[in-house]
Amino acid sequence: MPRQNMSGARDSKAQAKRGASLVVVVCVSAFLVAFALAMVHTAGLMLSQANQRLKQERSRQLARSFSQVLYEELQKGGSPKDPGAADSFYGFACKFLEDSHYLNYDPDQPDATIYHYQVDTPTTGDAYGTVTVALYKESEDDTELSGTIINGGSSGSVDPLVAVAGSVQRATLTVEVTARADGMSYSYSTVYEQSIHYKDQAVRFTYGGREIRWDKAGQEWKENTPSGDTVNVTPGDAISFVVTPGLENIEECQYNKAIREEGDPEGSETPGGGGGGTP
Repeated sequence: MPRQNMSGARDSKAQAKRGASLVVVVCVSAFLVAFALAMVHTAGLMLSQANQRLKQERSRQLARSFSQVLYEELQKGGSPKDPGAADSFYGFACKFLEDSHYLNYDPDQPDATIYHYQVDTPTTGDAYGTVTVALYKESEDDTELSGTIINGGSSGSVDPLVAVAGSVQRATLTVEVTARADGMSYSYSTVYEQSIHYKDQAVRFTYGGREIRWDKAGQEWKENTPSGDTVNVTPGDAISFVVTPGLENIEECQYNKAIREEGDPEGSETPGGGGGGTP
């Protein structure tokens, strides 16, 4: 009998150990399964975030590249009244800034003061994304613009009309490109300072109480009269000017970025302003 009792006790202990081992195995297996599921979930989240970043980067690149295309369009120059410029983005920008029917930007009235430039829809539809262009302006509304330039002397001096263009910063143009691709959107804004080279008849110069004009052939100042007597203007003296603005009076517009961006050539920027992107 004692031997049978001892044998039964040993069997019970062995069964208890096997039961405990089974519980440990089950717990460890459950932990491993839970850990594997957590890893799969984390990997899925990381992959989803990576895909979102890729989509966001695609829309960002689309907005920036289209902004660069518009920048190059603005560098074409020439009279906005020329047949080739009239229907271009350059021609529209000149008209937009010069025409008082387009109101200055007012943050309290965005719908009435933000204008959209029509972008041709590609035949591929949304396969490569869509782009919209919004324009804002801040410009002088005076019927006449006035100021002074410094006389640089005779031969080799800067054309006074070019000096006037550098002295009159008539308007600031903001171009905001919004690109949408793969359900994501990105907006990129560029601020431009505009300077205008006006035609001869749109600018009146005065010095010492007399109206004068610049004779390009003779590289000298002359009185703006039928006789056209030479006027001796001391180098370094200030010459007053008055400009009559208007699209028909523009010889050429120049647009420089308020802040030069990475990859832009030197001299493409003017002081002040800014630019950047908004996801």
